[in-house]
Amino acid sequence: MNRRTTIASLAAWGLVGATGLSACGGAPPPSATARWLSLSPSLTETAFAIGAELVGRSTFCLLPPEAQALPAAGTALTPDLEAIVSIGPSGILVEGAKSVPLDRLRKLAPVEVFPWLTKAEVVGSVRRLGETLGRPKAAAALAERFEKGLSGTAPKSAPRVVMALAGDDLGRGTLWYLQPDSLHGAALAAAGLRNAVPPVPGPPQMSLERLIELDPDVIVVLSAQSLDPAAATRMTDALRKIEPLKAVRDGRIGVVHGPGTLSTGPSILELPARIAAAVKRAE
Repeated sequence: MNRRTTIASLAAWGLVGATGLSACGGAPPPSATARWLSLSPSLTETAFAIGAELVGRSTFCLLPPEAQALPAAGTALTPDLEAIVSIGPSGILVEGAKSVPLDRLRKLAPVEVFPWLTKAEVVGSVRRLGETLGRPKAAAALAERFEKGLSGTAPKSAPRVVMALAGDDLGRGTLWYLQPDSLHGAALAAAGLRNAVPPVPGPPQMSLERLIELDPDVIVVLSAQSLDPAAATRMTDALRKIEPLKAVRDGRIGVVHGPGTLSTGPSILELPARIAAAVKRAE
């Protein structure tokens, strides 16, 4: 696409001046052979899992690895307008989020929004994504896998677990964690383990004092990076110094790591077994 066409399209967004904007018109609804661009990692991963084709992705869409061959167009929150215009999608896929600039994206192409926070939302959105991308049967099968793979209730005797997110300040300041009503919370329950943190409104963040108050049986740290054993140990060194914690005294701190660990796409279906294995290793 040439520079003149790009500038004209950006003008429709109001970022550059232009005349004759009526020529841009409204974008027609995507057809069955639409060129879809995904600005959400979970949607990109799911599209590949059901055998659908995309023409572009967000910068953060790294799964599956073959998705990285697609041209990137920024993120859902900060889309790269010129890249989107150059790719020329006939439709854009995004997860539901308050900060996504939907009005602006819709001036470039029709936008389909998919709720993706809870298991129920994901099951419904996977089915609708399949209809949108022309892969309804494959999507229905994947939705059933989400339904079954993230189901389960931990017994009252199960260990109480805090799932913490890896970070440079892990064990030194505030702690980011996974809530029970999140997809990762459902994965923990499917692993037969209890979440030590009750559902609370607001950001999933707690002080170390709150962590000591909860005093979980096990702490599982989740990292999207691939780590060797020495690196995994170094990551949790600061946590291991918090001696009032039962998990520290009992040596029950585990690590689950790798590219799919924080995914909310199909990779999360492997997480219950991985969490259970990490807890087992920490016994």
